[in-house]
This record gives sequence, C-alpha cells and structure tokens, in this order.
Amino acid sequence: MKIVFVSNFLNHHQLPLCKAFAGMTHVEFHFIAAEPVPEMRLKLGYRDMNSEFDFVIRTYDSEEEKQTAYRMIQEADVMICGEDPGKYVKNKKQLVFWFSERIFKKETKGWERLIEYLRAVKNHTLKDNRRMQLLCAGAYVAQDFGMLHACRGRMYRWGYFPEIEKKNLTALWKCKEHRKLRILWAGRLLDWKRPKQAIELAGYLKARGYEFELLMIGEGEERDSLEKAVRQSMLEACVKLCGAKPYEEVRKYMDEADIFLFTSNRQEGWGAVLNEAMNSGCAVIADRNIGAVPFLLEHEKNGLIYDGSTEDLCRQTETLIVHSELRRTYGEEAYKTVVDTWNAEVAAERFVLLSEKLLRGEKNVQDFRGPCEYIG
Repeated sequence: MKIVFVSNFLNHHQLPLCKAFAGMTHVEFHFIAAEPVPEMRLKLGYRDMNSEFDFVIRTYDSEEEKQTAYRMIQEADVMICGEDPGKYVKNKKQLVFWFSERIFKKETKGWERLIEYLRAVKNHTLKDNRRMQLLCAGAYVAQDFGMLHACRGRMYRWGYFPEIEKKNLTALWKCKEHRKLRILWAGRLLDWKRPKQAIELAGYLKARGYEFELLMIGEGEERDSLEKAVRQSMLEACVKLCGAKPYEEVRKYMDEADIFLFTSNRQEGWGAVLNEAMNSGCAVIADRNIGAVPFLLEHEKNGLIYDGSTEDLCRQTETLIVHSELRRTYGEEAYKTVVDTWNAEVAAERFVLLSEKLLRGEKNVQDFRGPCEYIG
C-alpha cells in the first residue's frame, strides 16, 4: 500500500506516526513537506526534521522535487492531508483522509458568528465529497463538521501521537517521591491556555494549609502578569515560573510530577502535552473543552475532568491531595491508556487496516476503540 501524508512541515508530534508508517514492511510511505520549517521555530531550538528523514519529500527544494511529490500523491493508494485535500486529488480511485482539528475554536456571537459559519461552509461543506474520510483530531471535530453537513458517516477518532516511552513503573513512582506534593503546568503562557488559573489554585491550596510546589514551564505574553499575580498573592515560596525548557527536560519534569494541570479552553484543538503527561504516570486534571480530553481521559478512571471553572479545579485537586492513593491509581491507568492504545504504532496499524477495508468497499468499519474508531 502506498501512503502519502501532505502537510506544511514535519514536527515532533507527527514524527512517531510517520516513523511507524515508514517501518511497516507492506507500506510505502512518504511525507510531503509543502514548506520549510519556519526560521522562528529553528531559533527556538526546534529541529529541521524535513531534512533528517529519507521519507520526506521537500516540494520547496526544486522543481524536480515538486514534480516528484506531485507524482507520488497521484500514485498513492491513500492520502492524509492536513488542509483541503481537493486541490491535490486527481486520482478518483484514491482514498483521501482529511486530518482536522475542530473548526469553531473561538466562541463568537452575532455577525461575527455568522461570518465564521459562512467561511466554514465555503472551506468545508462546499469542498466535501464522498471520497473524503475525516480523521477527527479532537472530540469536538465531528460536532463542528456535523453542523456544516460535511463528512457525515465518514468520521473517525484520531489525534496527535507524540513519542510514547515504555517505562519501569517502579522506578517512575520513585521519581515522584518528594517531601512536598509536586504540581506541574506546562505550555505557552497564553491567555487561552489560562495559566493564571493555576496561580489561583495555588492561592487556594496555600490558604487551606497544604504543602506543595507548583512548577510552571513555558514562556509567552502572560509571563509578566503571572509574575505579578504570584507576588501579589505572596506565593513565591510555592510557585516557580521555570521558563521555557527543551522537550527532553519537560518530559523529565513530568516524570517527577504528582499532578499535571491542563487548563486550556476550547481553543486547544488537541493538546499533545496530555499524551505526554499520561505517559509519565501523572494524575491529570484537565478542562473538558480541550480536544484530546474526551478521547484520552475517562473521569475518575485514568484522570479527572473539570468543568473549566477555578472552583471545580480546586475541588478536583483537593481530592487528589486528600486521597493520595488516587494519584497512583489514575497515573497507572493513564500510562496504560497511551502505552496500550493511544500511540503511533497502534494508530498506524489500525489506519492501514481501515484503509484496506475502505478500498475494498466494505461498509462495516466499526472495529476499533480508540484510534480509527468510527464516529459516524
């Protein structure tokens, strides 16, 4: 089977899936990079993965490479595309998967809402056709496409599949042995990721007399206001803004954390940091509006889901502090979820099986739970 994945450039969240496809003996796989890695990302320390792997075709290198990419797209049995696939599709026998996060990430009203809806109709409903299948990178994608009457009956669970490590759990739990409870927040310090909610939680926990430390990793436009909030609430002894850290170091922080907070609102289309925190056996507390949360977390089984309010976040966190045994239970189940099911190897294998069935014209494709699960 020939599979091509068309996107702007290869990044560390796509890499494990691409490597899984490339490692399958019965699959010929290529990643088509439409543009170079932005200079800004390279300056921040990101790797130029477009240049590191033989399966990447860089359309921007030369006219010859561009034509090679075009030929591979037309000859492929299956294409995955992160944007409107219509401009690439010429082979009418080809199976096409549209990979998408949710469309309506921001809450809008009135004319702004109407304009956003009409733009979505133009970009999605009018470009839909019966050959396109939809890979839903988040639990709210199907709802948004359903509002547009697009891809109905051709939608499947999907997501991002960052690197998942198989760990020695005994050693992992030892990493989490601290004198104080360690709470971790990680991400860009942006308004919609709501880092200030973690500071508000810290104020609540301090007032209740709990011993803990909150470590916040990341940089962004909210840095100054967060520093001010920490000073005003006199939280310097228990809250530390750690700045940006390399990917490998962030994973080490996760291995050592007891609780991981994921406070973003609906603008977080997926949120691969959740996969990573679960892989580190953290007891996760996550906002229900984050795209990955309903797919990866089951409330009170492998983590806790809160309603988005600071009050509920405080209540859920206090539950994990008082009932320390739940942290281990949820952490173990979270680890199993990503190691056993939600990972690149499982996703690649299921994707190939699903594609084979669809290429044969089979209708019964409700075989899976997790990646490639039929939504409707």
